[in-house]
Parts: sequence; structure tokens; C-alpha cells
Amino acid sequence: MSDTGTQAAGLGTRGARYTLLVVWTLGLWSTLVDTLPGEAVAIAVATALQAWCLLVLTTPGQGRLSVPRAAFCAAAAVAAALLAVPTASPPADSWSFNFPTYLLGLLTTRGNVRLGVGGGGLLIVSGIVFGASIGADAAAIAAFVALPIVAFIVGIVWRVAIASALEHERRDLAVASAAALATQAAEAATARDQTLIDDVRAEAAPVLEELRRGVSIGEPEARLIAATEEGIRDRIRSPGLRHPSLDAAVREARLRGSTSPCWAPSRPPRPWAMSSPSTSPTSWDASSTAP
Repeated sequence: MSDTGTQAAGLGTRGARYTLLVVWTLGLWSTLVDTLPGEAVAIAVATALQAWCLLVLTTPGQGRLSVPRAAFCAAAAVAAALLAVPTASPPADSWSFNFPTYLLGLLTTRGNVRLGVGGGGLLIVSGIVFGASIGADAAAIAAFVALPIVAFIVGIVWRVAIASALEHERRDLAVASAAALATQAAEAATARDQTLIDDVRAEAAPVLEELRRGVSIGEPEARLIAATEEGIRDRIRSPGLRHPSLDAAVREARLRGSTSPCWAPSRPPRPWAMSSPSTSPTSWDASSTAP
């Protein structure tokens, strides 16, 4: 839904503009057939204002109209309808009066609620006042303003329904995005765990193979087992403190009998990225910790 610009209720598209132009053209033909010679000027001006309002209402975009555009659209629709009111004969429908109210209802749907509802309310009141001024009864007046009232109810309901649907979609997208991030995090954690398991297996395999073959355990073999065990612990305790030169130096010190535990945050501020042993933490003398 978001891809089709639902904030504008689809009114900022070419399809909406062409559709309303077709409706306006058909209404224009009906108006020309019914217009009396003395009403021609007022109806012509009203029709031009309708077309202008229609074009502004369907300005391309995915959001509500700017305040100046919406104000102009509302003013043009109100003026067109007020020009057409004297030519109406309640309870008969007047296209020149009804169509501007449709446009104001659609202005509400597009998101310019205050101007749309305000203009529509003004037109409905003017229709009631006009009907009363010419002596029409209540039923005739009600029939005259029925379609404009329905148009505004539909416009408001349309706007509320679209806003609700858009909110539901945004919420669903947020949930789906959170689920996708959680899945990615779980997959990344699984990959890290698998990498750790593979590294531990590769480090421990030679020692375990020697033990399986029944090699006698003297002091060198004991140091090798201890160094391997400590190396595995380093991978678990300080995964952020890993560098080939550092690993080699610590292992060599341990094989000589040194006790060299490594501790580091699991996520250091800046991981080791040394280009050579001379620029790395391995420049310290690991043998200094030997007993």
C-alpha cells in the first residue's frame, strides 16, 4: 500500500486525475443541456472553477496538499457551488452544486481535513438556506443536500479507513523488520558459534590424536596439553583479543612453562589489526611470566 501513495488516498496519481476529468466532462455535458440562457455566465464560471479545483486536487504526490493549494482548491469549490446554487430548483439535484461538494469530500480524503470539512459544511448550510429562502419544504431541502452530505460522510470514512489500513501496514512492517533482524542476529550468532567450534576442534584435534595413540605423557606433553587447553579458553574468554602473532607468542611462552592467561572484552572498542609483530602487543616478553 505504501508504494501507491496511500497518504494521498491515490488522488495524487494520473489515474485519479483522468477519472475525475471524465466525470467532470460528463457532468459538463449534462449541465450544458439543462442550463438556461440567463444562467450561462454563472454556470460557465462555476464549471471553470470546478476544473481548476479538480486539477489542484489531483496534484501529483504522495501526501496531502500544501496549505496554499488546499485553500485555493476549497475556495474554488465553494465559489463554484455558490454560483450554481441560484440556478438550482430543490428538490431536483444540481450537478453544478453537487460536484464541488464531491471535490471537497475528496479534499478531506486526501488529508486536508479542516479545509475540506469546513468548505463542505459551508456548502451544505448554503444549500439549506437557499432552499428555505425560496420556500422549499423540509423534505425538498433534505433531498437537495442529501448527496453532498453523503459525499462528505464517504470522504471522511475513506480517510479514516485508509489511515487505519496504513497504520496496520506500518505496524506489520515494523514487526516483520524486527523479526528479520532477530533472525539475522540468531543466524550470525550460530555462525560465530560454529566458527568457534571448528577452531576449537582444529586446535584440539592433534593433541587428542596423540592421546588416542597412547603417547606417554611427560613434561613436554603436559605443557602441550596445558597450552592447548589455555588456547581454547582464550578463544572463549577473549574472542576480541585474537591475532596470529599474539597467539603464537603466547603459545610459545606456555610451551616453555609460562602461565599467560588472556582476558579482553568480547567486543573491544577497536579489534586488533596489526600489520607486523613489531606493531602488535606481542612485543612484550612472554617468557617473563615463566615460573
